[in-house]
Amino acid sequence: STEDVDIVRALLDQAALAIENAQLLDQVHRQLARVTSLQRHNEEILESSPAGIVVLDTEGRVTSANLAFAAIAGRTRGELLGAKILEIFPLDALPEPGSGIRQLSFEDASGGLRHLQLTAAPLPDLAEAAAGPRADRVLVVQDVSERVAMERAMREQDRLASLGVLAAGVAHEVNTPLTGISSYAQMLLADTDASDPRRELLQKVERQTFRASRIVNGLLEFARKRDHESGPVALSALQI
Repeated sequence: STEDVDIVRALLDQAALAIENAQLLDQVHRQLARVTSLQRHNEEILESSPAGIVVLDTEGRVTSANLAFAAIAGRTRGELLGAKILEIFPLDALPEPGSGIRQLSFEDASGGLRHLQLTAAPLPDLAEAAAGPRADRVLVVQDVSERVAMERAMREQDRLASLGVLAAGVAHEVNTPLTGISSYAQMLLADTDASDPRRELLQKVERQTFRASRIVNGLLEFARKRDHESGPVALSALQI
């Protein structure tokens, strides 16, 4: 009958709606699983990053940070949450997004000199209606203390190398006249009688030339490359 057809049609409509809702719910579950997997993957990337990454709110307080940032700051992540970045590092002001790399050098609690590079990037607000300060920027912090120390050591090596070349040149230039003065003084001493008062002056000239020669030889020794290696030696094994 017509009533039976209407009842069957209504039941079929409800069944179709239930099937459609079930399919939509299954799609939502699959999408949520993908989002969760992607979020977990992003968190793993942030945690494995050697650079410190911290999210700041509009008041400059830490809302989240990775392990690398906690290691650079010398605090646990629990201690960092809610702390102001200006209290963690001696900054005059918050780095502005797009302002480029900012260099920061300071002395830490152990007395060591630290060198950091800070870069800020804007963080779009996805929930403006959320209560409390919203996430405002991402701060990337890199500890370049070891690199700065290596660069200084290389500059010091270059300076010492240049100084060695200069010392060698000066020593060679000075050594020639010193040899002549010493030879002439010895020749005059050989022809000067022991009772001559000028003999003492010639002896002083000879001694001073020997002294200057030792200084010049010291400069040459400083400029000369050495292949010697330093290390502990068992004195009992040495034969004196």
